Amino acid sequence: MPENVLYLQSLVWRLDALLSMHTQECNRLKVSEEFLLEGIRASINFIEVQIKEIKSKIKNHIDSDLELNAKKRLLQTIPGVGEATIAQVLIFMGDSNKFKSAKQEIVLKQGIPGDIAKKIVQFIKEKKLKVQASIQGEQV
Repeated sequence: MPENVLYLQSLVWRLDALLSMHTQECNRLKVSEEFLLEGIRASINFIEVQIKEIKSKIKNHIDSDLELNAKKRLLQTIPGVGEATIAQVLIFMGDSNKFKSAKQEIVLKQGIPGDIAKKIVQFIKEKKLKVQASIQGEQV
């Protein structure tokens, strides 16, 4: 996988981890004792700053990389696909230059391991896109 995609992948994975931590701390806030709330709120604030910084780095990286930016513009032609989805799809697309239009049938990667394919399908379902993703052999 090209270095520009690996860098994006690291940023996206970090963002996912931060979002998970944010959810955990927000849930913890609802059930914790009063004397813990100040620390939990401080953690939430810190995580929110980190999320904002990582989102900015993701956007800047995609916008400054010619290849990623071209793919981003292609993906933006699909109704309902936003910045978060674009970043996720770009890391799954890797270095493929096969796509001429957003309406083409897209095979993200041949030979996707089952666990990764399931994550892709789950991600698409969670984003509530108006597309149907399915696993067919080694393709999503």
